[in-house]
Amino acid sequence: MKKGFATKGVFPHEWAFTLLFPLRNIFLSPEKLIRRLDVKENYKVLEVGPGPGYFSIPVARKLKNGKLYLADIQSEMLEYAKKRFEKRNKI
Repeated sequence: MKKGFATKGVFPHEWAFTLLFPLRNIFLSPEKLIRRLDVKENYKVLEVGPGPGYFSIPVARKLKNGKLYLADIQSEMLEYAKKRFEKRNKI
């Protein structure tokens, strides 16, 4: 049986890099999301299904005295996001 692009609503972690394209800002930028959610510097935020962390790093920067938690059913996506954080010295 041939495996499809996405099964059961789960985005393939092998294609995670496609979720980081800046063209996503046309629809919703991380900054716009932060404003819409009215994120404050001391909030504790749970991001469910962060994928590779497109919104995570800007949210983490906003949380100067807060904390960001990531939860994803794919450990590969969490590992991808973790590497992006480490690259930017955010952990």
